[in-house]
Amino acid sequence: MNKILIIGAGYVGMSNGVYLSKENDVIFYDIDKEKNKLINNNLNYINDPSIKKYIADNKLKLKTMNLNDALIDRNYIFICVPTDYDENTKCLNTTLIESSIKNILKINNNAIIVIKSTIPVNYTCKLIKKFNYKKIIYVPEFLREVSAFDDVLNPSRIIIGGENKYTIKYKLDFNLDNNVYLCSSTEAEIIKLASNAYLAMRIAYFNEIDNLCYNLNADTLKVINGICSDQRIGNYYNNPSFGYGGYCLPKDSKELMYSFKDIPGVLIEAIVKSNQLRKKEICEEILNKKVNKIGIYRLTSKSDSLNIKDSSIIDIISILQENSLDLYIYEPFIKENTFKGIKVIKDLEIFKNECDLIIANRIDSEIMDINDKIFSKDIFYRD
Repeated sequence: MNKILIIGAGYVGMSNGVYLSKENDVIFYDIDKEKNKLINNNLNYINDPSIKKYIADNKLKLKTMNLNDALIDRNYIFICVPTDYDENTKCLNTTLIESSIKNILKINNNAIIVIKSTIPVNYTCKLIKKFNYKKIIYVPEFLREVSAFDDVLNPSRIIIGGENKYTIKYKLDFNLDNNVYLCSSTEAEIIKLASNAYLAMRIAYFNEIDNLCYNLNADTLKVINGICSDQRIGNYYNNPSFGYGGYCLPKDSKELMYSFKDIPGVLIEAIVKSNQLRKKEICEEILNKKVNKIGIYRLTSKSDSLNIKDSSIIDIISILQENSLDLYIYEPFIKENTFKGIKVIKDLEIFKNECDLIIANRIDSEIMDINDKIFSKDIFYRD
């Protein structure tokens, strides 16, 4: 049985920690005291019902401790802290990772440190050199927000990056057999960023095809179905939208673009620029409708999500606000009466009646009855 400490109990930390708790001695640590209380009471705060069911079915008893006590005698320490993209430095903010490692090595210099957070290319090597500590490996996650735990239970692949003796030990200690790839930490970092950048590229590509169809008065649905009937292309990440958003695709694409700073290449930068251009084009179409009362239906990046971070609709709102329009928002999980200075209408029927035009990144059954008011690029009614 491994003795594991999970630092950071967000989607990645909680999903992995709950799964590992079945066969291992797992302790969580998070700076959020309220979150720690919920963990100690086996209460799930993640938007993923599968976690709650797994805890109950396996009779798990989760626990947290203060960091210094939790570090003692752990043979694996997972770092799952956020690394948001910093627009000023044009790279991921890894401050929390470095402060975590610094605190770890004050008390425990035997554990294998497993970085799960998204990091820049060649970053693990820099950490090993900076802290003169070789037992640092990178094991990236490929989790979707609304199915994070199911993705942990059934991973598409497991990438383990670092020195061979530590990657092999990790594989053996956690009894990993299927779809496991051992590689250098730099290779693992590229795999993580490039995977998400590829998905972002598909979204940007089909958004540009949609724009072409719009300007040539062609049927986007027919065109995309025709393209995707080729099995080499496939029928996924092809539903036109207001642009890609969420936790991972925007920051990973930008970070990979930054990695090409002194290396020839134009494609990754084009993905980022295409996404920015898409939002401007969407706003131009909306403004051409010449209506004053515009409703924004949901702020989230995708269906069933509670995440509005880097949602494409947020940027669209900012552009529309510059044009002195009457804007209204319907978003059930916002408790406040305003968002970014815009009135939040809590009653859906009032929202529908109040607005002359309703923009929706994704259409669902709640607004299909007012199809004549809807402005959307959603043609498949899915993410």
